[in-house]
Amino acid sequence: MTKLFLFKQKFSKIFFCVLFIVITERILFAGGWNIGKIADLPKKVVGLLNLDGAIYTPCKNGVLYKIMWSVETHSWIKSNFSIIPITTTDIDYSTGSVLCPKGLYISDESGNIFMYELSNGTSIYLLTLPSKVNSIRVAVSISTPGVYAGCDNGYIYRIYFSSPDSQWKYTTIGNGLEIMNELTIGDARNQGRETIYAACYDKWIYEEGKRIIQLPSAVKSICVGVGRNDGVNRIYAVSTDNNVYEITYIGGTNVWDVSRCVSLGTETIKCITVGRIKNDDVSRLYVATNQMFREYTYSYTDLMWILTDTFDLAEPHLVKIEKNLRDIFPRLYVLCLGTIYEVDYGDLRYDGRIYAYDGLNLIKDVKIEMFSPTMNRYYSTFSDWNGYFNIFLTTSVYNIKVSKENYQTQEYKMVFIEKDMSQNFYLSTIGTYPNISDDMVVGPNIFNPSKGGYANIIYNLKDTSDVKIKIYTIAGDVIRKFEYINQPQGTYKLPWDGKKSDGSYVSAGIYFIYFETNTTKKIEKVVVIGEK
Repeated sequence: MTKLFLFKQKFSKIFFCVLFIVITERILFAGGWNIGKIADLPKKVVGLLNLDGAIYTPCKNGVLYKIMWSVETHSWIKSNFSIIPITTTDIDYSTGSVLCPKGLYISDESGNIFMYELSNGTSIYLLTLPSKVNSIRVAVSISTPGVYAGCDNGYIYRIYFSSPDSQWKYTTIGNGLEIMNELTIGDARNQGRETIYAACYDKWIYEEGKRIIQLPSAVKSICVGVGRNDGVNRIYAVSTDNNVYEITYIGGTNVWDVSRCVSLGTETIKCITVGRIKNDDVSRLYVATNQMFREYTYSYTDLMWILTDTFDLAEPHLVKIEKNLRDIFPRLYVLCLGTIYEVDYGDLRYDGRIYAYDGLNLIKDVKIEMFSPTMNRYYSTFSDWNGYFNIFLTTSVYNIKVSKENYQTQEYKMVFIEKDMSQNFYLSTIGTYPNISDDMVVGPNIFNPSKGGYANIIYNLKDTSDVKIKIYTIAGDVIRKFEYINQPQGTYKLPWDGKKSDGSYVSAGIYFIYFETNTTKKIEKVVVIGEK
């Protein structure tokens, strides 16, 4: 009885220490942003187009790149799609109509407009406009379809193919007073009909070339969409004095209501977008500045916009919310000079460290992959220089893979994650065994047998030895044991599926795994969740 009492006391001390660490970390980290690099390009990227599950992006080195997510390798594959002008300014796509045939449309600083055929990657010169093009948008579903270009000379040009003449033409819209900065297409009147909107340096916002709203300072960026969580489309505009304005159409009155929703003073606003990213299905406003990304949510209680989240990303100049690139889930895609980033959000934090098997040396650049077969959603990250990693996830069942060249890959199937979780991994090099004392680790240390989960008991023997492994309840009762006589030197993996010796499953709770060799004794804790 005395020996059992001391055993149980040791368990309670270990449990108290681990519990304290986990609670402290979870208070500090609860949900967050995964920021992944899609591609590094040689020069500044000037546009991003999501088309048929691929990203088309023009670069200032004169190359149009195609970037696709590979399901087989779980990585982004970059290819050179076509040669384009080194002075390219923007890109858009037409699904095809009589006035603007199917293809990619690209503008440049000299006012040239080109069309690229996706089937063969060839380009066709269309025409030259009188001024530098800052923004280009294809609109096939509005009352006057065409390719619209906002230019430095203050005009918007509608470009279209004239069938009777079999040539490309353009018409002029606007007053030519100030620079047309950015064009966007949307249904800001919520009447079921899209139209073209423009941000202009003359402080006005234009709708189909007509002035509708004047702001206190020049308008440099614009988007149309649902920013509040009410299903109503609005115009969101950035002014040169670093304010964001929300513009709502009052139906039946032909009046536009303007309110300032964000004011940042000296913090320069680079670009904005609106939409749903997080798993709560709430629409929000995302503001990229020269210092950070800011997320704003409209509060119907306070009747104002509230800053609800931030994350760091250097020098963004274009941001879009896109889905169907790697899966059906929406993410932020951000251009920062010559780099494209993908940003998504997770409610739960899964973190830990990667150790060499001796438990002393840390391993950097280890790839941690998380795939949910139920959601068809994939996450990945790499351990940093100090062995740390973290991924923000959504509640689900995951297959986990931990890998690095020249190291033994570890894989764990059907791990159910429903709350913040820390997990360390211990890797050994392929074909070698570390010259250390006998040791044991367990991973994952939280698993759900009802979802097919299990805990891997991984142990290393420096020399040939007898091995005893016993699994105890928190009350000190042995429910399962494994014994090996004269087991040779090496590294072994013993999966425990949550069953007792009689074949029945254990109840949810805390269990302890006792490991003993001729020279070593060690205890590890595991947590079983769910009921089988």
